[in-house]
Amino acid sequence: ILDINPSGDSNLIFRSQRPGDIGYLIHRHGAIYSREYGFNEHFESYVAAGLASFIDNYNSDREKLWIVERYGKTIGSIAIVAKSKRVAQLRWLFVEPEARGSGLGRRLVEEAVSFARERGYHQVVLWSVRCLHKARKIYKKQGFELLEERKNQSWGSDVTEEYWSKKL
Repeated sequence: ILDINPSGDSNLIFRSQRPGDIGYLIHRHGAIYSREYGFNEHFESYVAAGLASFIDNYNSDREKLWIVERYGKTIGSIAIVAKSKRVAQLRWLFVEPEARGSGLGRRLVEEAVSFARERGYHQVVLWSVRCLHKARKIYKKQGFELLEERKNQSWGSDVTEEYWSKKL
């Protein structure tokens, strides 16, 4: 089942997950974050564990994973995961390098926040890393506030994790 395309670009399809998507997202997160930021297989394991938990505990009334395709190729993703009755977590914002700069990341965040609001959440939170400069700009423009920072060395590179929050 295809979802409504919020971008207005007729070449993009926004849809829910299907078999093969979880493995693809794990692979692309691992490959791209390794190449661009020096992250190791422990980061890939972290992504895999989160996605596996999402699928194993999936509640379609309160959670959603969007996959974006262009001409049949997956080029992006984002998810809303229930943390509690009132709090949703934004996860797995991902845009393939060749699709960056098109506004797709912004559109994905807008769609996810809109879904969270429609589902009655009062807050959306997310964890990111400081080196994701474009994502940080999107979060700020969408009204997220940086609440916490912590160092992480478990992914093969010294990174600063950031905890962001947006009231709905």
